[in-house]
Amino acid sequence: EAEGYPAVLNFANIKDASGEPSMAGIQHLNLIFCGSLKGELKDGLSKKVLLASSRKSQLLNSFMAQAPYAQILKDFQSDDRQNDLIVRIHGKFKSAYPDGPPKEDSKDKKDGENKEDAAKPAPKDSLKESAKESSVVIVTDVDMFLDEFCVSKQKFLGRSFIQPFNDNLIFIQNVAEQLSGDNDLISIRCKKVK
Repeated sequence: EAEGYPAVLNFANIKDASGEPSMAGIQHLNLIFCGSLKGELKDGLSKKVLLASSRKSQLLNSFMAQAPYAQILKDFQSDDRQNDLIVRIHGKFKSAYPDGPPKEDSKDKKDGENKEDAAKPAPKDSLKESAKESSVVIVTDVDMFLDEFCVSKQKFLGRSFIQPFNDNLIFIQNVAEQLSGDNDLISIRCKKVK
């Protein structure tokens, strides 16, 4: 909770032990009206939680979140469960279309298009899952990357200065570097030195 705003989560003094490159150097994150992730993973996928709530938290629906903050605090009842807020999913992802691209309905075709294309069978060599392992980072809040929630802007002698007041932008930069880098190099960088 950030200064009496129960729907704004302020994570300070983060001590990450995961060894994840995306969390390197991250000590302070603010999440604004974030969601929560839950559900079962498909076979072949693994999950690493990068940021979670404490067990002293409560999920609110969007209607309740619009109530006055004093009312939210008054009605607070802990769910007594940890909520996943940022996770990394890793592995070989299955295709949403294992039998090939979905067939177009001939009535959806525009005049002049070949309606026989819709009747063609799916190619036998269509990709059923990704050829290599890959990762996806899921963040339950995109507002945290807006300027007003991560930097302060000041003017001095006609020049603009931007000063970050949390590590939100560093986090998204770390994620971009991690996901765009070579998997072999990332696995070396993640290993702890003894």
